[in-house]
Amino acid sequence: MKKSLLIVLLSTLCIAMVSAFAACSFKWDEQQFEGHNWSEWATVRESTCTVEGKQERICYDCGIKQTQKLDALGHEEDPLHVAETLPTCTADGNVEYYVCTRCNEKFKEATCETKITYCTISATGHDFDYANATYEWATDYSACTATVYCKTCGTSSLIQSFNVEYSVTENANCTESGTGTYTATFANNAFPQQTKTVELAAFGGHDWTAPQYTWNI
Repeated sequence: MKKSLLIVLLSTLCIAMVSAFAACSFKWDEQQFEGHNWSEWATVRESTCTVEGKQERICYDCGIKQTQKLDALGHEEDPLHVAETLPTCTADGNVEYYVCTRCNEKFKEATCETKITYCTISATGHDFDYANATYEWATDYSACTATVYCKTCGTSSLIQSFNVEYSVTENANCTESGTGTYTATFANNAFPQQTKTVELAAFGGHDWTAPQYTWNI
């Protein structure tokens, strides 16, 4: 009994499917695509500037699926123009380029043919004039500071010595002054050693002992 019922149900289903396909096939022969009972076109992949998109629709009666391509959009005809900017000592610049505002890709020319990925011109960095540096000693001679200027932008930079040594070059005495020398050394070899000679005051005259007397006999 169950087997007979199953056979009847399957037969009915097959007849319905054949009828649907037959109807679509009949209409297909007469009216081509319009023979199917199509759904609306649905976009399954959007077109980009360089890649085609795709749409598809389905026949409600037989389930057949139809697809069609959507043309690639192409790059914008009037891309954004970015003018060349020259770098400075501290700020990057950029080459001239064009940007497709649809896909944000950068190109060398307005026709968007030659893609470029790196537009930045790196900052040049300061070009300090070490040969003409000026030097200033602290009032107590504990340090010496070098000042240099950038040849390009004029920015100054202060560099302090990392070591100062002192030595007596000529001793003072009771009546004559002497000299001492401070020597400053810099970590950057572009700065030569700097020396400062200072006067050592005389002792202020002789410091005589009490007189001693002797008799000549």
